Parts: sequence; C-alpha cells; structure tokens
Amino acid sequence: MSPIETVPTAAYRAGNFSGAEAAVGDRSIGTDPMGNTVLANEILNPYTRQTAANGQIVTTPFPNNTILASLMDPMSLKMQALFPQPFCVAGGLCNVNSPVNNYQQNEYAHRSTFIPSLKLDQIIGPNDKLSFYWSRTGSYCLTCYGYDGLPQPISGTFGAGIYSQDERLNYDRTITPTLLLHLGVGYNRDDLGRPSVTPQYDSCGNLGLCSQAFTSPTTFPYVTGTNNSLAGGASVLGPPARADDLFSNFNNIASLPGSRAITPTSSAEAWTSPDFTRRAPPQRTSPFPPRRQPSLTR
Repeated sequence: MSPIETVPTAAYRAGNFSGAEAAVGDRSIGTDPMGNTVLANEILNPYTRQTAANGQIVTTPFPNNTILASLMDPMSLKMQALFPQPFCVAGGLCNVNSPVNNYQQNEYAHRSTFIPSLKLDQIIGPNDKLSFYWSRTGSYCLTCYGYDGLPQPISGTFGAGIYSQDERLNYDRTITPTLLLHLGVGYNRDDLGRPSVTPQYDSCGNLGLCSQAFTSPTTFPYVTGTNNSLAGGASVLGPPARADDLFSNFNNIASLPGSRAITPTSSAEAWTSPDFTRRAPPQRTSPFPPRRQPSLTR
C-alpha cells in the first residue's frame, strides 16, 4: 500500500482554519488575562492587541478562525501553490475530505545497478603466474529514499549514489613444492552520497526569498512546524539536507612466503563537501545523517 501524506485542504488554502478547531472538538484550553475563552488551534489576529489590567498583551482570534486574504504572506502563498490537491485511491485509510491523511502518493522509484568485472591470468614459465582483477559496483537511485509522492521542488525525496571500485595485481612464484612466494598490490575506493533531486532552486526568483542565506546554489527551503496530527496542514515541505559524499581509499601490499603472511598496509580517507544545499557541515559519523528540525532553513 502506498504511503499516505497530508496536504492542505481547500479551506486551509483559503485561510479558513475553522476545521482545525473542529478537529480537536472545539476544546477549551483555558482563558486569557481578560477572561476570554481560548480554544485549541485558534489563530490570533496580531492587529487586535490590547493591554489587560495586569499589563499583559492580549489578542483576539480571527472570526471563524479565518485569516483575512489581505494579511496572507505572498511568499507563503507561492509555497502553498506548489502543493497538489488531496488525492486518494479508492479504499484504505486515505480520505480526501479529511484534514489529515488526505494524499496517497504514487511516486515511481527506479534504481540502476551495474557490477562489471574483469579477470586476467598469465602463466610466465613453469613457476610464475601473473594475475589482474578489476571490478566496479554502482547503484544509483534518484527518488527512492524518503519518497512521498509530492512534486519537485517541495518533495522530501532524495537520492542515493553508491559506487565501489576494486583493483588487484598479484604475482605468484613456486619456489619449492611447499614454498610459495606471493606479492600483491590492491586498491579499493567506495563512494557514498545522497544527492538532492533538485540541487539548485532559485528561491529569490520563484518565491521572493532573497536573503543572502538563500543565494544559489541551494535547494528549496526546508520548512517544519506546518503539520498537526489531528488538524492537518502539510506533512512535508522541502527536501532534507544533502549528505556529503564519503570517499574511502584502501591500498594493500602483501607478501606470503609459505604459510606465513606479512601484510603491511596503508589506508587513506578523504571527505568532500559539495554542499549544494548549504545547510549542514560535513557529518563524519555517517553518510546518512538524520534530518534537522529548524523552522526555516536553507
């Protein structure tokens, strides 16, 4: 069964959040300093500021919990317009008329994997053998992690690129029937990455978000705090931070006289930070760090 997400209802898009109060049973959570009843999920009008007798500032809710169109932020409206309308396949837990669980994603995930290899052996005289081995493993998927079915650039979907290369050159010489000389050199490289589906998004041109923090290259802003488990809203808005690529190299030189082995080794690791999203510093503990939770970030 396809995962179910939450997108804004038609009423929410128009500024009518009376359904948010109804979703929690018009529940009272107390009174303000002026004795007015305060309901859960009510939205207060910042232009109705009053000073109570105790000196506290009090504001009153919008009538019918509906924000006036003239007070809606143009940038927020542009973001909101990127959401699809509620959509559900017949049956299941999805309900287009509900403020929550009203969007059933139908995103197609495709992974490409290749594993070529090459092995060469050359006999050099009666006692000597030279062999070479090369292989490369690659697995790439642009949208198969965190898929939610939402369109780009607001989707939380991200990709994965995993590549490995292995090369070995060996020389064997039979010295006596019970003594073998083995010399080998090898190289291994592993690349792990989590690329963004839309690595560059013009926040200034498309949204009017023109601060220095959102200078290209950057992805769509990652916004949190837009969803309520009962009242709905938007469960996803923007992609997570891109993980830096991890490159790991390993070199090996070994000799094997008889049944004893001497294996001096050397290794090196290097981290690179393309940082197309300009959100997080390199995470050295894991190529797949958890999602951050700021309210609005790059």
